[in-house]
Amino acid sequence: MDRLQIDLAFAGVATVQQLVKAKRLKALGVTSEKRLAAFPDVPAVAEVLPGYAYSSWYGLFGPAQMPAPLVARIADAARAALGSELMRARFRDEGLVPMGTGPDEFGAFVRSEITRWGKVVAATGAKPE
Repeated sequence: MDRLQIDLAFAGVATVQQLVKAKRLKALGVTSEKRLAAFPDVPAVAEVLPGYAYSSWYGLFGPAQMPAPLVARIADAARAALGSELMRARFRDEGLVPMGTGPDEFGAFVRSEITRWGKVVAATGAKPE
């Protein structure tokens, strides 16, 4: 059977971290705005292409009509979890950077991402298929 060879790929840190440590892959750059603690010697792409930044992100979402007291309770619990050293260490190990913002800030971030990537889609002329 022929072996598959991939010459270049964009992949999440958690997916490739062990392969990079084992020197089976070479990390050329990270797509976040700054270098990551998981790969401190790997430059951010923005160091050679100013303004370049792409990061995957995760967030907690609920129904649009979720009662405000419940939103606040969940947000407080999430902030507490993200503030724990155990969780911060786990995130660092996975190459993740916790933001730990509140619901209003996160909502603004999501809206800005929709605007940002909407412009990219419009500029490329991409159409859903």
